[in-house]
Amino acid sequence: GEREHFKPAEAANGAVSIKSCALGRFLCADGERWLNMGFGFDGVGGHIVADREHVDQWESWFITQDSDAFTHPSLTAKLGICGAIGVIGLLIFILCLAIPALGFTADGVAAGSAAA
Repeated sequence: GEREHFKPAEAANGAVSIKSCALGRFLCADGERWLNMGFGFDGVGGHIVADREHVDQWESWFITQDSDAFTHPSLTAKLGICGAIGVIGLLIFILCLAIPALGFTADGVAAGSAAA
């Protein structure tokens, strides 16, 4: 039937949008809201839907042979920030465990410890 037919339309930055012939709506990589930490994004396309009336960044597609050729620059930066925050948190956690383990206490250095 006609519901399986889509037509390409021009989008911004050399991308294309993909419009349903039957519904007149655009194909979208819908997110899963998996990493919304206040950085203004809801996730990476967890599934594909054809229910958008207007074209925005998640309704724009690049057609390529190389699946690793494109990442969205803002998403790459946001994931990098989240990763850096995670690494810093892990280092603080390790230090919180290591300081008492070495023998440092609120009262000073414990006798017979590695820090003494």
